[in-house]
Order: sequence, then C-alpha cells, then structure tokens
Amino acid sequence: MAVRDGVVILLASFSLVTGTATNVALNKPALMSSALDGNHPASKAVDGDTSAEHQIYVAHTGTGQTIAWWKVDLQTQVQSARIILYFRTNYKYRRNGVQLYTSGKNSSEPTEGNLCHTVTGRRDGTGIGDVLNVTCLGTWRYLTVYTETDNDGYGAILDFDEVQVWTCLVGMYGVNCNKACNSRHCYGSTESCDSVTGACSSGQCQTGWTGTDCAVCASGQYGANCAKDCSSRHCKTSSPKCDRISGACPTGGCDAGWMGTDCSTECASGYYGANCGKNCTLRHCKGDSSCDRIQGLCKGGCAAGYDGTDCTEACTSQMYGPNCVSSCSARHCKTNSSTCDGASGECLGGCEDGWTEIDCSSKVVNCSDGRYGPGCTEFCNSRNCKTPSTVCDVTGSCADGCREGWQNTDCRTPCPSGTYGSNCSKTCDSRQCKTARTICDHVSGACTTGCREGWIGADCTQRCKPGTYGPDCSRCGHSDVTCNVGDGRCPGECLEGFTGDRCDVDVRASSCIAKMGRHWMSYRNGYRNSGHAAAGCCSVRVSAKTWKTEMDSLKRSRTNRRKKDRLHWGSSYSYANSWRGGSRLY
Repeated sequence: MAVRDGVVILLASFSLVTGTATNVALNKPALMSSALDGNHPASKAVDGDTSAEHQIYVAHTGTGQTIAWWKVDLQTQVQSARIILYFRTNYKYRRNGVQLYTSGKNSSEPTEGNLCHTVTGRRDGTGIGDVLNVTCLGTWRYLTVYTETDNDGYGAILDFDEVQVWTCLVGMYGVNCNKACNSRHCYGSTESCDSVTGACSSGQCQTGWTGTDCAVCASGQYGANCAKDCSSRHCKTSSPKCDRISGACPTGGCDAGWMGTDCSTECASGYYGANCGKNCTLRHCKGDSSCDRIQGLCKGGCAAGYDGTDCTEACTSQMYGPNCVSSCSARHCKTNSSTCDGASGECLGGCEDGWTEIDCSSKVVNCSDGRYGPGCTEFCNSRNCKTPSTVCDVTGSCADGCREGWQNTDCRTPCPSGTYGSNCSKTCDSRQCKTARTICDHVSGACTTGCREGWIGADCTQRCKPGTYGPDCSRCGHSDVTCNVGDGRCPGECLEGFTGDRCDVDVRASSCIAKMGRHWMSYRNGYRNSGHAAAGCCSVRVSAKTWKTEMDSLKRSRTNRRKKDRLHWGSSYSYANSWRGGSRLY
C-alpha cells in the first residue's frame, strides 16, 4: 500500500499545489454493463486508488459478454480534458481493443458521441503500457470505456483500476494548467479558452504576437504576428532587439532615406534625408537634377549662392557664387568689402581699372578684332545681337540687346525651356495653340498645330478683332448681331439684301441685273456710266464673274430679236470694263 499511498499523494499534490487542475471524475457516479460480483463495482474506477497490481482494486465486468462498457458522469462540462486510465498490471489480456467515447448527453447507446481513442496491440496486452494518457478534444460531460474484443476466450471484458479526467479550472490552460487565458493576446475575448492549447477562439492574434495561444513573440521579431525582423529596420542606432509591437527605433530616429516609427518605409518620391524630412524642390541645384532619397545630391553642383551636397546651405556673407567657392575679399571692386551678395558677388560701386564682370573677377584682355571672351576664344559674329556686328568688346556685349529667343550679355544663351521671344519674356504656356504645349521654339514660339479659334499670329497670341471668326479671323457676314467666332454662323437675322447661314450671300446683284433687263432701252439710250445702270441698282457692287454670267444670260434671251444691239453691247465701253476690271458698280 505504500506505493499506492505515494501515488495518491503525488496526484493530490498536482491538484493542490498548482491550484489550477482537478480530477473531475473522482467519486462521480459511474455504472457499467455488468459486474463480475459485488466486490468489483463501477465505483472502484473513480475512488482515487491507483493501485493496479491485483484484481481486488479494479472495476470488473462479467464474463461471457459480447460487449462491455463502463461510464462516468462528470456532472460538469469539460473542454479538451486529459484522461488517464490505469490498467490492471497483473493481467494484461483485457487492454487490446479498449475504446474511449465522449458525449455531451447521457445515452443508452454506449458508443454514442465521439470516439476519442482506441487501444491497439497484441492480444496478450504485451507492448501496451500500464497507463493510458490521452486528451479528448471538444466539450463533453460523459466518458464511456467500451470494448467488444475477446482477447482471452472469456468474452468482452473490462477490468481496469482507475479513470481520471483532469481539466483546468475555468480561465486556465496548458499541460499543467498553469497558464491564464486572459494572459494571451488574442484578437477578441480572452476570458475563456481551450484548456489544453489555449487556442484563441477568433483564430487571430493581436499585433506583435503569434502562436496557437497568441502568447509568444520570438526575440528580435515585432509587428503583426511577429512577422517583422528588428535587425531589418533602418535606425540610426541599430539593435537586434526592439519593441515587439511597434519595432520603434531608439532615440536618434531613422537613417537617411527612411521614415516611420520602425524606420522601415522608404522616402516617398520628392523627399530625402533623415526621416524623409527634406523636400527635393527646396534645393538650389545648378540646372535640373535628380534627387536621391538619401542625400538629395545635386549632380551638377549648386546654383550661385548655395553650397552643400543638396545645395540647401546659403553662402556665408564672405563667400559667393556656385558652391560658395568665391571669396568676397578677392574681388577687384572700386570699393573694397569683405562681404557681398551670396549669389552674384556684385561690386556695387563698379570695378577697378582693368577688371570686368559683375563681380570684377575677370581681368580685361584686349582681343584681336572679331574675338572676345576669356582667352579670346569666342567670335563676335557668333552672337545673336539685334544688330549683327563683327566687332565687339572683350565681354562680347550686344549694345542694342539680343535678338528674340536669346539672352545674357553676349546673346549666346537660348531662352530657358518654356520661354521665348524678346528678352525671353514670353511663356510657351500662355499661347493659344490648338494643342497646348509647355515648351516651344525659343525664338518664335510658333504653334506647329495652328491656333485656337479666335486667335492668330505665328505664336497665336493675337486675339481676332470683334466681327471676325475662324482660324484666319475672316470677316463676319451682314447680320444684326456678331457672328459665332468658331464657324461664322449668324445667330440673329441677316440684313436686307443678304442671306445664308453666315449672311454672306448677296442677293441684291441678281435682283438688280433683272431690273436691267426691263430697262434695257434706258441703258442703251445713254445710261452706260462705266458699268452703272440707271435701273435703281447703282449702289450694288458685284464681281466681274457675276456681271458676265448675268449679262450672257440676258444676251442669249435677246439673240433672235436684237442681234444688232447684242453686237453693239459686246463692244461697249461699260461691258469691256466689266470683264476686265473685277468688281463693278451697276
């Protein structure tokens, strides 16, 4: 009995010392399909005695049966409980074929519910352990031990010593029930959980946690489901460990080119530097330059007045020019000064004799005729002055300024992109071209696709005058209101004597010529005033073509009757003039 007492004490210690797990089968109601005799009732298997070396300690069903079962009512619901079954140790034939069933309700059918486990092995039980330790998942209340296997010729028999059902107290989980459900980091409720695995009911962990029970994050990992590596961050102060939720970098922030709490986000386009705090557009590069996200390097150097890798540092008061490499005190100004304008270094009082340029830094050199510039390498006739000349001073300056499209002292530099014309004062995007363009010919600014309606000129900057329409500013017809500037259509009424959509068809000519037919004799009798007729149409002007067409029609109608008159008309002064002189009044 010492061994038995020792085992009992050991199991009791597990429950009492931890205070988190309990054997809920102890002394609970049990029954079985039959009994060998009154000394081996079903209650023997839940009395807390795990001695198994003799038949007197076991629950034993009757012999000669085709099935045998034993059932205990735990009188409470358990979840994924651990079952420990102690087999009889001095007779092993009844182990093979034993099955465990769990159920949430009491049923007369012993195999009702879920089959949790089946013991398999040799018929004599050798190779099968003395203690069966399994976990039956799910939520259940009733446990049934069942067999229909005859291993020794006496029928299906159950004879085992003890059945224990260990489960964690509510709110605890784990092999030793020593983990609290509310210590997990599940997404959602954490008050209760699976007593074995502690699995989160939502199946999701809070940010920074992983595992079945969302309770662990590996060292050096952080973020949602611990998926980010601390060592992959771009902190100024590197560290293989970090805050497991945010991965925040320590004091000092991010390396240049990176941003975010964990310094894992590259700078957006147009920004650079530590924490991406610098704007590429605020640099002062010499000409256009790309902008890398780390330094913001100006590849062509800095514009006058600025220095630094990214050209954001203004020159000190003693330095000037591109990259601030020129010293104010080294100039040759008439009035000496150790400070100057950071961009130009301009000498406000002019230069000492023999020196030139705005900062008086270039010594005057007398070039041979037709040349100018440093080393006299430039030709005067290569300039784009308003008045071309083969002679110029050492600076190559154009006395009357530059031709359209050129700039600077010697007029050799074309207008910057997007500008054109005299002194580069016009902008390409201010033109009224059919197709909008922000760049154009630096001289003329010509619109290659033509002008929008209502505009004319090579660069489409001259607005059409009122009363005109179309791309060539044609004159509107004769209407009581101004025509449509696009197609010339008259929205109102045509004036008397004109018709058509544009009121440009003159109907007075046909009417007048018809009148002339009725007053033919009057015309013959002296009213031939150079193409004018006395038929009331003297103020009408028509083209020579119209005059000829109408006259030919009139002549043909009188061919048979007035042949002589037709011949006289064909040689008349007014008819000849009407054919030769273009538009006539008649």
